[in-house]
Amino acid sequence: MYKLIWHMAWNALGRRRGRSLLVTLMIGASLWGLLFMEGIYDGMTEQMIDNTVKSDSGNLSLFAQGYRLDPSLDRLLPDSLLNQQILRTNPLIKSRSIRFSHTGLLATAHAARQVQIQGVPLEEEIVHAGLSDKLAQGRLHFGSDGNGAILGHGLAGKLRVSIGQKIILSAQDRQQNINSLVLKVNGIIRSGNQPIDDKILYMDIEQCREFLGVSQGFSQLSLILHNPDNTALLQEQLLRELDDSAIEILRWDQLYPALLQGRQVMKTFNLICNLLVFCVAGLGVWGVMTVSVLERLREFGIMIAVGTSFQQIRAQVLLESTLLGLGGFILGAGSGVATLLWFVEHGLNLEVFQEGLQAFGMDTIIYAIIRPDYFTTALIAILLACTASVILPLRRLKQARPVTILNSQ
Repeated sequence: MYKLIWHMAWNALGRRRGRSLLVTLMIGASLWGLLFMEGIYDGMTEQMIDNTVKSDSGNLSLFAQGYRLDPSLDRLLPDSLLNQQILRTNPLIKSRSIRFSHTGLLATAHAARQVQIQGVPLEEEIVHAGLSDKLAQGRLHFGSDGNGAILGHGLAGKLRVSIGQKIILSAQDRQQNINSLVLKVNGIIRSGNQPIDDKILYMDIEQCREFLGVSQGFSQLSLILHNPDNTALLQEQLLRELDDSAIEILRWDQLYPALLQGRQVMKTFNLICNLLVFCVAGLGVWGVMTVSVLERLREFGIMIAVGTSFQQIRAQVLLESTLLGLGGFILGAGSGVATLLWFVEHGLNLEVFQEGLQAFGMDTIIYAIIRPDYFTTALIAILLACTASVILPLRRLKQARPVTILNSQ
């Protein structure tokens, strides 16, 4: 019986090939657009988070207690912290970097700007923050004398400096004295994180300490994990093992809650888009099935007259709508995967909107991502839409009493 129902449903769709193809194309095109938007927007959000994690917060950051409210040179983490076994041998940690941060004034012959001084061990920072991929000009080197500097491209533009030029850095040291230091611009980076690009000055950490009158210590220990999903687990381990009220351990989403909210907004956006596909699929299939059922009242009357039950007719109509939905899903999912794979590899170039994107910490080339839940959610939505779309046509079929119509003809 099920084989017969399948055969009849398939033939019914084949007799109205143009109409069936149109609905399939409509569902497929809607799903393709949905998958494209989900992949690009999620990719944009994850790139913003990744830029912030690498260039600033890490998956986890350690600060001296109270440093974030009062970032003074008296609130530093001790160098001995780096010797803690949990920080040296923990298999969850992929890379770590220490940063010595302070504010200062950077001046040239053309302009002066407040900057965020970042004293770093350069080799660690290159690996940790991926600076090699962000280098726009020059090279990543502080020079043999340690008097080199690496600037964010926004800061370099405001100061109108280029590679090889001298800049004067001024800052208040630990003894409240104003010190000045001449540095040479060796490199310019473009991180995609506007606060970094517009204010950052990287310099050698030992030179930075000497300049600010500090013998030891650092402001931040940034940790990046092999698997970001283990961030909360590592935070719990550190809180338990270090057991030090003088240390503050924060996840990236605690430091930048707006980025986490952005991810949640994207999930809500994806849900709304799936709802739209549900509506498009439902309306399309409903229209086709309503017309199809009303056109075939005589056919259904004959089927009932020869002993076909209404449940079997209902199964046939439901199968027809499901085939339409599955056809649209296969078409949309196939074209969507092909499109997203291209953008995963090559990215979407938005250089024409460069300034606006950088204001929000976004890259000019957006790389898409593909998640399995895109397809499972869309498939469920389409199947539900196809099921819901035949309720009214079947109801009208039952009310029309096909046998009565047949007897009247």
